[in-house]
Amino acid sequence: MSPPLYVKAVGSVSSIMLGTLGLRHIAAPGRPIPLLPNDAAFQRHLWAGLEASELSPGQMACGHLLGFAMLGLAVSKLTTLFSGKEGTYLRRNLLLAFGALDIVMSTSLLQFEKGFQVAGASVKYFSLMQFVEGAVFLYDGLFRPRPPKPSTKAAKGQ
Repeated sequence: MSPPLYVKAVGSVSSIMLGTLGLRHIAAPGRPIPLLPNDAAFQRHLWAGLEASELSPGQMACGHLLGFAMLGLAVSKLTTLFSGKEGTYLRRNLLLAFGALDIVMSTSLLQFEKGFQVAGASVKYFSLMQFVEGAVFLYDGLFRPRPPKPSTKAAKGQ
């Protein structure tokens, strides 16, 4: 059964805001969103007083990770609220959402590899792990057959 309208409304507003903040952390870590009161002060506090142009590659990568985590949570909530009414299809839809996000995140993080290498580290293996998980989730969501379950009335012979 689909959630009531008030649940969808509250969840939508919250998830859209969360997703917007996540996209900001991916596209422009440290930059305030002008429509949000005090966001400039919040960003300065979050990034230890640095302006967006002063962030290190490591801080930018952390911004991306934070953004993808926020975006993933928002997408999960919206998928739960607005996709299939039956559990099998909800799982399929969540696997598709998680898989797509895993692949986008893994490829996005690779742009910071040079900065990690300078610090003696690497993000390649984490990115590879996320990419493989995303590909497996997408494959399962797209290609595994999911026959509909019989309704409870039909199962009882009514």
